[in-house]
Amino acid sequence: MNLIQGAVSKAILQVAGPGLQRAVLTEGGATVLPEGDVVITDGFNLNCRKVFHTVCPCWNNGAGHEELITIIRYCLEEAEKTQMTSLSFPAIGTGNLSFPRDVVSRVLLQEIHSFSRRRSPRYLRAVAIVVHPSDKQTVDCFTREFSGQSGQRTKSPVRPVSHHPISQSQPSSASFGQVSSPSLGVYQMQMGQLTLEVSSGDITKEACDVIINSSNKDFSLKSGDSYF
Repeated sequence: MNLIQGAVSKAILQVAGPGLQRAVLTEGGATVLPEGDVVITDGFNLNCRKVFHTVCPCWNNGAGHEELITIIRYCLEEAEKTQMTSLSFPAIGTGNLSFPRDVVSRVLLQEIHSFSRRRSPRYLRAVAIVVHPSDKQTVDCFTREFSGQSGQRTKSPVRPVSHHPISQSQPSSASFGQVSSPSLGVYQMQMGQLTLEVSSGDITKEACDVIINSSNKDFSLKSGDSYF
């Protein structure tokens, strides 16, 4: 589990310090982890309490779609279970893992909304999606998806995962709140108990309880996300 390769993990490691690499090795071991697994460590010098290191698959013509959904759900559920109040996702999978940007933006929004409706979370109150400023295409995808989910346009939803019972209800545009933009490049939407924010920036500078890191199954991160 080498965190010095891959832009997301390398940036996180540089800020967190070498203790993060040691913690990942301790928690995850030297074995190759299956896709969909998550290793949890402290945040060390990051301005967060925990880092969830996710083993994200490649898109592979859609084969990685269900694992991505599983990862997002786990992160949300685990944050609530451990009484975390805020969580920051990168645009997970949109770099070298080759997930289509529109799929990732739609899945993230739908899963966050579904979690809020299903759980009415007691602790988790804020979820941020932080897109690197250089990735204008992904920023645009999230902006368009936000507009669509708030009822300003219509977009067909991602197919629900039939074998997983908690995904049966799909959100409709009418059930989302209106989009607001409190500052340039920052978009917010109220989803039940949660405030969802999408912005461009550096995820290593996020002040939150949990930061999500994206990796591949051996944590060499050679095929990890290009953007953070």
